[in-house]
Amino acid sequence: MGVESDQPLRAHRQNLGACWALGLLVAASCVTAQPLQLGERLEYTVSYQGILSAWQPFNIAKAVLEIDPQLQQINDERLLSAHLFVTTKRYSTAERFYPIRYTFRSWFEPAARYTRMVDELRREEGFSQSLLWFDQAEKVVQRYKRSNSRISKTEVLPTFLRQRYVTEMALPSGFRKKKEVELKLGMLDHLSLLYRMRMVALEPGTVIDLPASDGKDLIGYRVEVLGEELLSRGAEHRMTMKVKFEPQDRHEGGLDAIYVWYAMDRMRTPIRVYSSRLFGNIEFSLDGKQPGEHWRGEQPPQPLKKIDILELTE
Repeated sequence: MGVESDQPLRAHRQNLGACWALGLLVAASCVTAQPLQLGERLEYTVSYQGILSAWQPFNIAKAVLEIDPQLQQINDERLLSAHLFVTTKRYSTAERFYPIRYTFRSWFEPAARYTRMVDELRREEGFSQSLLWFDQAEKVVQRYKRSNSRISKTEVLPTFLRQRYVTEMALPSGFRKKKEVELKLGMLDHLSLLYRMRMVALEPGTVIDLPASDGKDLIGYRVEVLGEELLSRGAEHRMTMKVKFEPQDRHEGGLDAIYVWYAMDRMRTPIRVYSSRLFGNIEFSLDGKQPGEHWRGEQPPQPLKKIDILELTE
């Protein structure tokens, strides 16, 4: 993959985990599927197609979506924990160009009715780590951050969180406190929204606005259930429900939509996730007996964009 600048791929790397999780949201309130399965593990192949690959599709990473085998306790509350891990380690071209080690972990109420905490970690060039504490008492989402280049000497984490993040009890955790944002009723994060979606009914034509937070500008999503679509991979076929997610932010920044295909069975497994931007497309495809082989639909993942040639030359 020949390039003149790594800025487009850097932007994709920063949004890779979010691209996966952002589109996976709840679109109804009644629970109809079976409860979430402790210890579940789903594996995906991540591909890129765009300017950096001469618009040829390339597999660039592996992703794992897991639910921990046991409930965990935080601040006297038993919570379900799930995490997403993305790595380019198996793909030499992507690894040489821009290695990715990304983990997004969420702790939420077992029925995914609300989030309590998020831990987002990147280990590509040093490390960068962000924590979100969904503070129900103060009605705010508290955000904390630390990195190898900026370690605070003053402890700012709540007492019940410090033991998780200090290397020696006499030392501070190193996190800095960032600006907090409003906590709305029923607010979740990207992964807890994913799991809530798997427990509810999806009806074609449904459009709903949902609260969500990344601790910064994200305030929610507008979700549209587009309808059924058959996905195929070789001799395999899965009937899915296709859903469009449009991120909403405080500044109405016009973030790109994300499309997600959910299996139409009791497990509601996410089969495919697709996001398109001006400089390329990112896709997650559920692995099967032959990992790396992608699911394909009956139609293009999204309507064709009208590209302004001036935008390409800026």
